[in-house]
Amino acid sequence: MPAIMKSQKGLPHLFAARLRLDHGAFAALLVPPPREEIRRVFLGIMHGHNELEESTDGLYAVCENLPQEQVQEMLSRIKEYPNVPVMPYSDKPNVSDAVRRAVSRAGYDFDQLAHFPHSENNKQKE
Repeated sequence: MPAIMKSQKGLPHLFAARLRLDHGAFAALLVPPPREEIRRVFLGIMHGHNELEESTDGLYAVCENLPQEQVQEMLSRIKEYPNVPVMPYSDKPNVSDAVRRAVSRAGYDFDQLAHFPHSENNKQKE
């Protein structure tokens, strides 16, 4: 994100902040073992998040308009980045609270999303 924001067609600061908050919530949702409520919250956040990335003026459109030399530099940096270790799922008592805080910090209500019947079929109809 910082590299994209530095470009002439960079992302507005608030747009980038929104993406970071959503990604933080997604990361937190990957810590506990998969459960139906986690899946629902993930899909609820993803519904709006996809617009930020896939709309005609979203992240992907911004990336497609970056200068080729900047794209090549970013790709080189990505290829050189070390593998990120993946931790096993954790269901420790503090995990649930931490997940809820990350989802709330991103501006979502965990309980509301957990009880909404998200599905791929509903997403396609909207």
